[in-house]
Amino acid sequence: MILFEKIETVRGEVPLHLKAKYEKAWLEFIDRFSSPLNGAQLVNYAFKCMDKLTKTCMGNNKITCRSGCSHCCKQLICCTTIEMENILEHIKRLPRASRREKMKSMAKEATKFAAWYGSNCLGIPSDKHKLISEPIRSKYFGIPCIFLKGNICSIYGARPVICRTTKVVGDFCGKQIPLGQKREAKPIKFFYDQVITDIIKEEERRIYGELKVLPLRVWPLDKKFKKEFFR
Repeated sequence: MILFEKIETVRGEVPLHLKAKYEKAWLEFIDRFSSPLNGAQLVNYAFKCMDKLTKTCMGNNKITCRSGCSHCCKQLICCTTIEMENILEHIKRLPRASRREKMKSMAKEATKFAAWYGSNCLGIPSDKHKLISEPIRSKYFGIPCIFLKGNICSIYGARPVICRTTKVVGDFCGKQIPLGQKREAKPIKFFYDQVITDIIKEEERRIYGELKVLPLRVWPLDKKFKKEFFR
């Protein structure tokens, strides 16, 4: 089954020698989980399909990622526009108090980010890539994601694809390592991880004409979402 074969990518792209296998994995995924939905609804449906696949492959590949292990959650987490729409829909389904708390918290973090970046009037630079550049990634490395609460993701069902395709094998997470002992770990990716990522990229380009990726901390400042967070 090609869906569960491990794959090496270069900057998110499938190498030429793996293209044929990738295309077969794509067809296998579409055949199993085809959907007439679009936009955020398609993303939500695709994520549910992905969750089923993840459960299937987790035990077989000795993946050490488990609930409560939040090492990979302490950095600058980014997502696309339609993924942010999906997250917002998830938040809106929460009880009123929880919904308001999350929206307020996101607005506060976005304001702090803008102030640190040196922006005026909550503006976002025209060059969006500056917001996910290495200096900024370094600044936020080790800082918990805005949705991380007590080492547990508070939007787990709607978390972005980057959080879903992060899988580690080895003793990096999930247990204590004796002082002085080297941690052995290796991130892995499956064909279906790449397929689901590309489905989201294609849907983003189809709807918005471009692939727009921003940190979760910044999305409340985007003109598409600003009114939702700054009322």
